[in-house]
Amino acid sequence: MALQLARREQSSPSKGITYEEYSPSRPSSSRCHETDNMRLRYSIALSEPFRFTIGPEKRVFTMHSALVASQSPALDRLVNGAFKEAREGNAELEDVDEETFIRFMYFAYTGRYGDVQERPDPVPAPDTTSDMPTAPEGEAKKDDAPAADSLEESVEPEPEPEPKPVSATLSWGAGWQNAPLPTRKKITDSVIFQALNRKYTAKVASLTAEGPDVPGGGMTPLSSNVVLSHAKLFVFAEFWGVDRLAGLALQKLGNAMQDLKITWSKRDRKKKRHVENVVELVKYCYGSDDRPEVLVSLVTLYAAYKLPVLWKNSNFRKLFAQHGGLAAAVVGAIVGAED
Repeated sequence: MALQLARREQSSPSKGITYEEYSPSRPSSSRCHETDNMRLRYSIALSEPFRFTIGPEKRVFTMHSALVASQSPALDRLVNGAFKEAREGNAELEDVDEETFIRFMYFAYTGRYGDVQERPDPVPAPDTTSDMPTAPEGEAKKDDAPAADSLEESVEPEPEPEPKPVSATLSWGAGWQNAPLPTRKKITDSVIFQALNRKYTAKVASLTAEGPDVPGGGMTPLSSNVVLSHAKLFVFAEFWGVDRLAGLALQKLGNAMQDLKITWSKRDRKKKRHVENVVELVKYCYGSDDRPEVLVSLVTLYAAYKLPVLWKNSNFRKLFAQHGGLAAAVVGAIVGAED
């Protein structure tokens, strides 16, 4: 409650020593030549530390208080307001995950928001059975006796049966989410889904941030779900009014979803994981009523565009059944695809 009230509290001067206090002997004519950027750097370097206690694990992160305050008026009120967070120099953000907050810190200190890369799959443990000693020649191994089952010709496992067609008069009762998408050759090439593709591409192209992403090297964060990490950072930045970071995060989310190019595959682990990542993103957007509308509409349009692929995922069908708002929004996007 205090954190929400802090966003409405009147701003007060930032903590710490100002640039002018640090160099009072310098003539005013000389100080006038200093850039605002340099003044801010001095103010940040000399400001008091401010602690953030993040997530359910209550991991503590420390930032310069003046740097936090410079990110947005809401964060300025959090650091310098009249509530206990400002007095204690600590704010608890239990609903923010560590990965999101680290990216916010990186942006605050560098002005960069590096592209998030997918965390690679863990390397399987090496096979140690090959190092076992072998039996001397002429001696039969105990395990070498052919098993009775191995004498039979190996049979390939039968493919999973396709879902049986169900009646067109589906009810909203249990089991309706298992209904297959109507069979259509190259359904993603249909007029409707081509129109959805054009709409989504145009929406991503229209996303603009206050300023361009600062080029340069530095940290390239890893994530098991790249699109979800962009969405969480956008929600954090939107809540605290860090407008430039919010704009960049939304841009990168739209581009990342375009780059996924998800297709259905039962055997390709990477493709299956990408589909699951999108399902997690949709669940995150519809899991709370306070998600920003611009985020929900972007993800909904993508889900409608990729519906033929997502529908084959059982978790998406369950999500579709549980959230009437999601079902209505996706159907609405499809119906209005050619508007």
